[in-house]
Amino acid sequence: MPDTPQTGQAFYRIGEVASRLGIKESCVRYYRKVLYPILKPIKHNGKHYAYSREDLQILRLFVALVRKDIGNLFEVKALLQKLLRECDNDPFKVEARHPEFFFMDTLGVREEGSAIVEEARREALELKRALDENIRRVGKLQIKVAALKQEVKRLRQRIKSANSVAQEILESVR
Repeated sequence: MPDTPQTGQAFYRIGEVASRLGIKESCVRYYRKVLYPILKPIKHNGKHYAYSREDLQILRLFVALVRKDIGNLFEVKALLQKLLRECDNDPFKVEARHPEFFFMDTLGVREEGSAIVEEARREALELKRALDENIRRVGKLQIKVAALKQEVKRLRQRIKSANSVAQEILESVR
Protein backbone atom coordinates (compact mmCIF):
# COMPACT_ATOMS: atom_id res chain seq x y z
CA MET A 1 0.00 0.00 0.00
CA PRO A 2 1.53 3.33 -1.00
CA ASP A 3 1.29 6.07 1.57
CA THR A 4 0.60 9.65 0.59
CA PRO A 5 2.65 12.24 2.43
CA GLN A 6 -0.23 14.76 2.43
CA THR A 7 -2.66 12.74 4.52
CA GLY A 8 -0.70 9.81 5.93
CA GLN A 9 -3.66 7.65 4.87
CA ALA A 10 -3.01 4.30 3.21
CA PHE A 11 -3.94 3.95 -0.45
CA TYR A 12 -4.20 0.94 -2.73
CA ARG A 13 -2.85 0.60 -6.24
CA ILE A 14 -5.04 -0.68 -9.02
CA GLY A 15 -3.50 -4.18 -8.92
CA GLU A 16 -4.20 -4.48 -5.21
CA VAL A 17 -7.77 -3.29 -5.69
CA ALA A 18 -8.35 -5.76 -8.52
CA SER A 19 -6.95 -8.72 -6.56
CA ARG A 20 -8.96 -7.85 -3.43
CA LEU A 21 -12.16 -7.65 -5.46
CA GLY A 22 -11.44 -10.65 -7.67
CA ILE A 23 -11.74 -8.68 -10.90
CA LYS A 24 -9.37 -7.56 -13.64
CA GLU A 25 -7.53 -4.24 -13.56
CA SER A 26 -9.36 -3.24 -16.76
CA CYS A 27 -12.66 -3.68 -14.86
CA VAL A 28 -11.41 -1.41 -12.08
CA ARG A 29 -10.50 1.23 -14.68
CA TYR A 30 -13.89 0.95 -16.38
CA TYR A 31 -15.81 0.97 -13.08
CA ARG A 32 -13.84 4.08 -12.05
CA LYS A 33 -15.28 5.87 -15.09
CA VAL A 34 -18.80 4.49 -14.57
CA LEU A 35 -18.82 5.40 -10.88
CA TYR A 36 -17.68 8.99 -11.32
CA PRO A 37 -18.41 11.13 -9.23
CA ILE A 38 -19.17 8.58 -6.51
CA LEU A 39 -15.67 7.13 -6.76
CA LYS A 40 -12.86 9.67 -6.73
CA PRO A 41 -9.44 8.06 -6.40
CA ILE A 42 -6.54 10.47 -6.30
CA LYS A 43 -3.78 10.57 -8.89
CA HIS A 44 -0.64 9.35 -7.18
CA ASN A 45 2.58 10.88 -8.56
CA GLY A 46 0.53 12.52 -11.32
CA LYS A 47 -0.08 9.36 -13.34
CA HIS A 48 -1.34 6.44 -11.24
CA TYR A 49 -4.61 6.32 -9.38
CA ALA A 50 -4.52 5.58 -5.67
CA TYR A 51 -7.65 4.17 -4.01
CA SER A 52 -8.55 4.87 -0.38
CA ARG A 53 -10.29 2.41 1.96
CA GLU A 54 -13.58 4.18 1.16
CA ASP A 55 -12.94 3.85 -2.58
CA LEU A 56 -12.20 0.16 -2.13
CA GLN A 57 -15.43 -0.32 -0.16
CA ILE A 58 -17.49 1.55 -2.80
CA LEU A 59 -16.00 -0.65 -5.51
CA ARG A 60 -16.65 -3.76 -3.41
CA LEU A 61 -20.31 -2.78 -2.99
CA PHE A 62 -20.62 -2.00 -6.70
CA VAL A 63 -19.09 -5.33 -7.73
CA ALA A 64 -21.41 -7.18 -5.32
CA LEU A 65 -24.45 -5.40 -6.81
CA VAL A 66 -23.24 -6.07 -10.37
CA ARG A 67 -22.92 -9.76 -9.52
CA LYS A 68 -26.52 -9.75 -8.26
CA ASP A 69 -27.50 -8.99 -11.88
CA ILE A 70 -30.13 -6.41 -10.88
CA GLY A 71 -29.70 -4.27 -13.99
CA ASN A 72 -27.18 -2.59 -16.23
CA LEU A 73 -24.17 -0.77 -14.75
CA PHE A 74 -25.91 2.60 -14.70
CA GLU A 75 -28.93 1.15 -12.90
CA VAL A 76 -26.56 -0.42 -10.38
CA LYS A 77 -24.80 2.94 -10.01
CA ALA A 78 -28.17 4.65 -9.35
CA LEU A 79 -29.00 2.02 -6.74
CA LEU A 80 -25.59 2.41 -5.09
CA GLN A 81 -26.02 6.21 -5.00
CA LYS A 82 -29.40 5.77 -3.35
CA LEU A 83 -28.00 3.34 -0.77
CA LEU A 84 -25.09 5.68 -0.03
CA ARG A 85 -27.44 8.67 0.41
CA GLU A 86 -29.49 6.65 2.90
CA CYS A 87 -26.30 5.91 4.84
CA ASP A 88 -24.95 9.50 4.92
CA ASN A 89 -22.47 8.64 2.13
CA ASP A 90 -20.63 6.23 4.40
CA PRO A 91 -19.86 3.13 2.30
CA PHE A 92 -19.10 1.10 5.42
CA LYS A 93 -22.68 1.49 6.70
CA VAL A 94 -24.39 0.36 3.47
CA GLU A 95 -23.86 -3.36 3.86
CA ALA A 96 -25.07 -3.38 7.46
CA ARG A 97 -28.15 -1.30 6.70
CA HIS A 98 -29.06 -3.24 3.54
CA PRO A 99 -28.05 -6.86 4.05
CA GLU A 100 -30.71 -7.93 1.55
CA PHE A 101 -28.36 -6.85 -1.24
CA PHE A 102 -25.10 -8.18 0.11
CA PHE A 103 -25.70 -11.14 2.42
CA MET A 104 -26.96 -13.49 -0.30
CA ASP A 105 -24.10 -12.49 -2.61
CA THR A 106 -21.88 -15.25 -1.26
CA LEU A 107 -24.60 -17.84 -1.85
CA GLY A 108 -25.10 -16.78 -5.44
CA VAL A 109 -28.83 -16.21 -4.94
CA ARG A 110 -30.46 -13.56 -7.10
CA GLU A 111 -32.78 -11.20 -5.24
CA GLU A 112 -35.48 -9.75 -7.48
CA GLY A 113 -38.44 -7.42 -7.11
CA SER A 114 -37.04 -5.37 -4.26
CA ALA A 115 -38.78 -2.01 -4.05
CA ILE A 116 -35.50 -0.14 -3.75
CA VAL A 117 -34.13 -1.85 -6.88
CA GLU A 118 -37.25 -0.93 -8.82
CA GLU A 119 -37.05 2.66 -7.59
CA ALA A 120 -33.37 2.87 -8.60
CA ARG A 121 -34.26 1.46 -12.04
CA ARG A 122 -36.98 4.10 -12.45
CA GLU A 123 -34.57 6.84 -11.42
CA ALA A 124 -31.95 5.55 -13.85
CA LEU A 125 -34.54 5.43 -16.64
CA GLU A 126 -35.66 8.99 -15.89
CA LEU A 127 -32.04 10.17 -15.91
CA LYS A 128 -31.44 8.40 -19.22
CA ARG A 129 -34.53 10.02 -20.76
CA ALA A 130 -33.45 13.45 -19.52
CA LEU A 131 -29.96 12.88 -20.88
CA ASP A 132 -31.32 11.79 -24.28
CA GLU A 133 -33.54 14.88 -24.40
CA ASN A 134 -30.60 17.14 -23.52
CA ILE A 135 -28.46 15.48 -26.20
CA ARG A 136 -31.24 16.09 -28.75
CA ARG A 137 -31.49 19.75 -27.67
CA VAL A 138 -27.73 20.20 -27.87
CA GLY A 139 -27.78 18.79 -31.41
CA LYS A 140 -30.46 21.29 -32.45
CA LEU A 141 -28.56 24.14 -30.80
CA GLN A 142 -25.37 23.15 -32.60
CA ILE A 143 -27.21 23.37 -35.92
CA LYS A 144 -28.57 26.81 -35.00
CA VAL A 145 -25.14 28.01 -33.88
CA ALA A 146 -23.60 26.86 -37.18
CA ALA A 147 -26.31 28.73 -39.11
CA LEU A 148 -25.75 31.87 -37.02
CA LYS A 149 -22.00 31.66 -37.62
CA GLN A 150 -22.63 31.56 -41.38
CA GLU A 151 -24.98 34.55 -41.10
CA VAL A 152 -22.38 36.50 -39.10
CA LYS A 153 -19.78 35.66 -41.74
CA ARG A 154 -22.09 36.94 -44.52
CA LEU A 155 -22.85 40.11 -42.57
CA ARG A 156 -19.14 40.78 -42.01
CA GLN A 157 -18.55 40.44 -45.76
CA ARG A 158 -21.40 42.88 -46.48
CA ILE A 159 -20.04 45.35 -43.93
CA LYS A 160 -16.59 45.06 -45.51
CA SER A 161 -18.08 45.71 -48.96
CA ALA A 162 -20.13 48.62 -47.65
CA ASN A 163 -17.04 50.10 -45.99
CA SER A 164 -15.03 49.87 -49.20
CA VAL A 165 -17.88 51.48 -51.22
CA ALA A 166 -18.18 54.23 -48.60
CA GLN A 167 -14.40 54.74 -48.74
CA GLU A 168 -14.54 55.09 -52.53
CA ILE A 169 -17.39 57.59 -52.32
CA LEU A 170 -15.53 59.66 -49.73
CA GLU A 171 -12.40 59.68 -51.88
CA SER A 172 -14.35 60.71 -54.99
CA VAL A 173 -16.04 63.56 -53.09
CA ARG A 174 -12.74 65.01 -51.90
